[in-house]
Amino acid sequence: MYEIVSAWEQAAAQRAPQWLQGGLSARTRLGVIKEDLKFFGVQDRGVEQVTLPGMTLEAELLGSMYVMEGPTLVARSSRRM
Repeated sequence: MYEIVSAWEQAAAQRAPQWLQGGLSARTRLGVIKEDLKFFGVQDRGVEQVTLPGMTLEAELLGSMYVMEGPTLVARSSRRM
């Protein structure tokens, strides 16, 4: 998961229009994943290069944001129940 999130966040930051840059940087997940891995004793082993499809169009970027954000939204709504 770390490799996928890392690749996605890098690609999204490079391809996002200016109006979206602040929102992307505010929603980064990579730091949280690193903290979780450290807590569980996972050693830093570097990041494998992951090739992601698409994101050449703004619609593709927004669609991928929807997928990446989905688990966060589900976790929040389940805590409220």
